[in-house]
Amino acid sequence: MEEYVLCVVNAAGGSSALERIRSITIPPGQWLRRPQLLLLFSMAGGPRPAGLPIPPGLLGPDPWSQGLGRLDEGFRRLFSGEPARAEAAFRQALDSFRSIGDRWGIANSLDRLAELAG
Repeated sequence: MEEYVLCVVNAAGGSSALERIRSITIPPGQWLRRPQLLLLFSMAGGPRPAGLPIPPGLLGPDPWSQGLGRLDEGFRRLFSGEPARAEAAFRQALDSFRSIGDRWGIANSLDRLAELAG
């Protein structure tokens, strides 16, 4: 259901899209069932400033979700012209993904770190 609501609200647009999506898809006290949908949340809500954290209640406390959140932060910092802070966020993401052995997350984190090193 989350995917459908995200796509519909994204197509409809509007400044309150993110809050509408959250109210429809996420019961109080729970998180996104599929944290990877953070990308669609970003599309629906528009880019957040680099220092603005992910809205509370979207990602759970598990290492994979937190790693995804650090990847998100790293991209926002990178696109905002803050390479040192982006690197720190990508390193945190790498640590989270390594702690659970997630090769997708490790590869994505290392790719971004290699891009910064280059």
